Amino acid sequence: MLGVTVDGLGELSLPIRQKDAQSLLTLAKPAKFGLREKTLLNKQVRDTHEISADQLTVTWDAQALDTLVSTMRNALGLPHNARLVPHLHNLLVYEPGQFFKPHQDTEKHDGMVASLIVLLPSPHIGGSLHIHHGQEQYAFVSENLQEPDIQCIAFYSDCKHEVHEVKQGYRVALTYNLVLEPSAAEHDTSDSTIPNPHWRRRCVRIFLRQQWRTAPHSQPSLHTSSICWITATPSTACVGNTSRATTM
Repeated sequence: MLGVTVDGLGELSLPIRQKDAQSLLTLAKPAKFGLREKTLLNKQVRDTHEISADQLTVTWDAQALDTLVSTMRNALGLPHNARLVPHLHNLLVYEPGQFFKPHQDTEKHDGMVASLIVLLPSPHIGGSLHIHHGQEQYAFVSENLQEPDIQCIAFYSDCKHEVHEVKQGYRVALTYNLVLEPSAAEHDTSDSTIPNPHWRRRCVRIFLRQQWRTAPHSQPSLHTSSICWITATPSTACVGNTSRATTM
């Protein structure tokens, strides 16, 4: 379903082994962050490592990627005729003690509306992702010791978010910019692709299971663990709690 090859290292085995995570660190550089028109390096704000997209070759099963993106599009409240295109940005590696304080993603492409985080299976403790909207927030816990799934989390790029400190192990993630591009169905003058402001508070998490790695003749599966949006009551932050399987 998903393969990641890194220049100078080769294809990553999933789940990622500790020695491979350490090898990634030798190829990575300290990650910078955008602040208005500037690009800054400040480890008090962002302390993590990154490998740029031009050093990566990421291959997806076409059907899996199409299903993932369309599920994200629908869950984020975009119209069915909207064409949402993922653009690979980088690969991030957090080692113990590293974090990213609250920030808002800068627009890296015209039409960028959301960010997609693809958390690769790699044993770690800590490193949860917290997405904010005003005074409200929702936490996506990624820590695991033997997690076989790939977690995919999408949220509107105007939402502030942060990665809490990794306590043990290595948190490894691909990041994508989700760009809304014109489609053939959008040549009229309507604003049908502009999401309702209420929906802009949505975020979604999807688990992808790499079943084919252990059973080559079986079909990979995708299921949505939860479709969530931030609400005024923290105890009801996750609305809908859907668990549905889609066979591809």
